[in-house]
Amino acid sequence: GTMAVREGQKRLGVANTTESSCSSAFVWSTSWGVVYKMVIANSNLYVVIDNIWYSLLSSLTKTRYVFDKYWDNSEKKDRLLFVNGTDDMFHWSGGYAVIDSTTSNSITKTGTTSWAEVGFSTTSGQKTVVINGTTYTYTGGETTTTLTSVTPDPTGEANGSTVLQSVFTNSNSPAANFLSDFIKVINNQVCVGSYTSRRI
Repeated sequence: GTMAVREGQKRLGVANTTESSCSSAFVWSTSWGVVYKMVIANSNLYVVIDNIWYSLLSSLTKTRYVFDKYWDNSEKKDRLLFVNGTDDMFHWSGGYAVIDSTTSNSITKTGTTSWAEVGFSTTSGQKTVVINGTTYTYTGGETTTTLTSVTPDPTGEANGSTVLQSVFTNSNSPAANFLSDFIKVINNQVCVGSYTSRRI
């Protein structure tokens, strides 16, 4: 006999005016305690953080993605792997931070945790970030709050801007012409399969 609000669904963030459906999604509970919602919609790969949709990849021609996480023992963190029916495998470290300050060749994040502690890569060849659509490389500082030897000059980026680790493509992985349609990590062993190619 009492009045109550009926439980139901609630929209995350602002409405998407394109009214594009979500073709794939995955919820990643990272090893450093952050939960990311990964969504494929409107030909973009988004990560949803605090109800804000950040684009990690755009202009996608393949929109059926399958995700799973694995433990990177060299970096001692989870990493996200995903496939989309091509002969490439994709990898995202989950790095997300906010700019506190910049110099001509460095970026300092907000907070006291290091870049590595919030998912940024310490692996050579994977040290690139994206800020407001521009890609920057760094060579050091990821175990502190300041990335060093950053190129190009990041001083044009406003304090408070979002920094995301780039998505990396492992070409022809696990093999050239093997079209990876699904992926599953079991006991930290990565298994991929194809509906059209030979099984691995």
